[in-house]
Amino acid sequence: EQYPRIQEISASTPLILETKLLKKIINETAFAASTQESRPILTGVHFVLSQHKELKTVATDSHRLSQKKLTLEKNSDDFDVVIPSRSLREFSAVFTDDIETVEIFFANNQILFRSENISFYTRLLEGNYPDPDRLIPTDFNTTITFNVVNLRQSMERARLLSRATQNGTGKLEIKDGVVSAHVHSPEVGKVNEEIDTDQVTGEDLTISFNPTYLIDSLKALNSEKVTISFISAVRPFTLVPADTDEDFMQLITPVRTN
Repeated sequence: EQYPRIQEISASTPLILETKLLKKIINETAFAASTQESRPILTGVHFVLSQHKELKTVATDSHRLSQKKLTLEKNSDDFDVVIPSRSLREFSAVFTDDIETVEIFFANNQILFRSENISFYTRLLEGNYPDPDRLIPTDFNTTITFNVVNLRQSMERARLLSRATQNGTGKLEIKDGVVSAHVHSPEVGKVNEEIDTDQVTGEDLTISFNPTYLIDSLKALNSEKVTISFISAVRPFTLVPADTDEDFMQLITPVRTN
């Protein structure tokens, strides 16, 4: 058996990114990609460069979505590719923080990440990535700002108990400006916990959700505060950093309960 030959990738103008920046983008999006091979395109992260410097990265497993937008410092050729999320996580492990920049080349259905001593190739996923913009709401009825660490700790406690429930869900209740988490497991017991908030505006609401999705989203944030916005108990809700101006948005679909 011959070892597969590494494909020559023509030396076009590479996209050059700070390694730290690319790893941050991966950390903010790749977790939301699907692990199910039934829709292979959703196991990847969609990277689109438009107007030579507007970069948009999106991942979704159809239950949650994470989208990061930023403006690059240097112009580059536009592209539209879907990179397997597993390859991106491997990239993050291989390219350590002491490697300052990475060159990115595209050819046929492959992508090459290159530094001085490392060449990392991966195939691209084929197919059309769904357009996330039509899923992302813009008008909301209830908005809450939380401290990220506080909310995450509350969700970790809720998750412990939710694992013993039939569908692994918890409820978030917003009533008269007070926000509380509720999980009820007939075998184990129940948790009712009031959660500290910085600000609550809008209508009362009770919504069922998967605590793991919320914890994953909070882990991806680099901010101290998060704003979560709701439309109704059955519509997806969004999370955005409340104290930074970065364009980073996450969407979580609530769980429908009887």
